[in-house]
Amino acid sequence: MVLGFAAYFQLGIGKISPFTFRAMVLRTYWLKATAQQVAEQVTDKLERTLQEVPNVNKIRSTSWLW
Repeated sequence: MVLGFAAYFQLGIGKISPFTFRAMVLRTYWLKATAQQVAEQVTDKLERTLQEVPNVNKIRSTSWLW
């Protein structure tokens, strides 16, 4: 256990290049609404707002009827 503890501090984490992985998942439930209603009144508005978030390269959304 002592050797494992000592090895932990020798890992060299500072040598690894930093990277950022950003993902966002939004799920909206609207019972008895059509896919068209959800797209127009929820999905489209969310997409427009999320386009203002910095460093976002791609936004993908779907609206469907359960």
